Amino acid sequence: RNTTPNICRLANSGMIFENHFSQSSWTTPNQFSFLTSVNPEIHNVKNAFVDRLDNRIVTLTESLRKNGYKTVWGGYTLFTVNEENGGLRGFSDAYPDDLTSDRWQTIIGEFYENYQKEKTPFFIYFYGSDLHFPYRLDSRDVHEWIKTIPEDYPVTVEEIDKIIGSYLKDNSEKIFSKEIITEYPEIFLNNEDMNGEKLISWFWSLASATFDGTDEEKTKVLSQFNWRVWKIIYDAYIENVKTLAAQKYGDRIVEFTRTAYDVRLNQIDQNMEDFIDSLLTGEQLRDNTIVVFLSDHGEEFMEHGGFEHHTLYNELLRIPLIIKVPGISPRRVQEPTQTIDVFPTILDLVGIKIPKSAQGISLVSYLTGEKDKNTEDRYIVSSNGDSTAIQNRQWKMIKNYLPERIGSELYYLVQDSQEKENLRT
Repeated sequence: RNTTPNICRLANSGMIFENHFSQSSWTTPNQFSFLTSVNPEIHNVKNAFVDRLDNRIVTLTESLRKNGYKTVWGGYTLFTVNEENGGLRGFSDAYPDDLTSDRWQTIIGEFYENYQKEKTPFFIYFYGSDLHFPYRLDSRDVHEWIKTIPEDYPVTVEEIDKIIGSYLKDNSEKIFSKEIITEYPEIFLNNEDMNGEKLISWFWSLASATFDGTDEEKTKVLSQFNWRVWKIIYDAYIENVKTLAAQKYGDRIVEFTRTAYDVRLNQIDQNMEDFIDSLLTGEQLRDNTIVVFLSDHGEEFMEHGGFEHHTLYNELLRIPLIIKVPGISPRRVQEPTQTIDVFPTILDLVGIKIPKSAQGISLVSYLTGEKDKNTEDRYIVSSNGDSTAIQNRQWKMIKNYLPERIGSELYYLVQDSQEKENLRT
């Protein structure tokens, strides 16, 4: 399927790093690795609500701001980087909302206008969380691909919310404390709310940080399940999907879920069309702006028995990286690279000294057509708290810490790129 024609236009105008790997299969640790150029085991920020970045670790935005840049965050912050965990350290401006691509263009326009007046360079980090499991579509009419998905397989916001609402109602005593249930009887003890509609509305208000209450109330309620919000959503959806698989559809659930993902991805791509046009053809940005496009992690579709992003197999770790630099011709790079390399690459491109704390390397030698021999046999380390993986071009080892998983896994990637034959067994 041609899911991303606009992103592909951007890719074809820049450098495509075809073997680029994430530092984690979870969003928060990989974002902090991007911002610090250190591995998750060093910055140790895996949980956005519990962990905090060590002040001794220098961030990309601190380096840029120190050298006269405006540094701007645009996007969702509640379950990612925020003021409390140190992720917004070094940002001079922040727009902590889920932003549309139109809003992105407006923000860029504002800072570019300021650049023309005051010659203040800017760095803007736009983050989008629209493509997250389960892939919730506005309706079944948004794309013709959805016609292949049966009516009883949940893919719309309304259909999925009903599942989550019922799950929250049936499992409220496991998910929430007795104190919270007693304090909000109109939510938890409302017999008329059979499908948990009020409960799901309340739940999403918490998840989107729009919960109506005092700061003390918000902290109190969020503390009951804050970092587990996505696990609750995952468990609710997977319970329903497993039932459908067992009773009716079998392995076809993978096809249906992948189709919903493709539709959501295509929607995001279409929404970015004008924004990408402004980067590729707009004279203001085209000739003097470096563009970096990358992902936090991939998604899994039962390649190793699950959905979403809970493991460290390469369907989750191998992610896109596109770098477009004015005056540098498009090309493809085969050598392995990783998220921690982006920070030093950006600083190198704009002539700022790379901090000694950075564990990544600059990729400028690839951008200029040279080849850095030091990258050929690099080891890439990724972790998510449950597991740690280390790999080079030939070998990959995974150490799992959860008792329900195999302790250690070893794969010879030259002959087993899909990681199906564990040589440690």
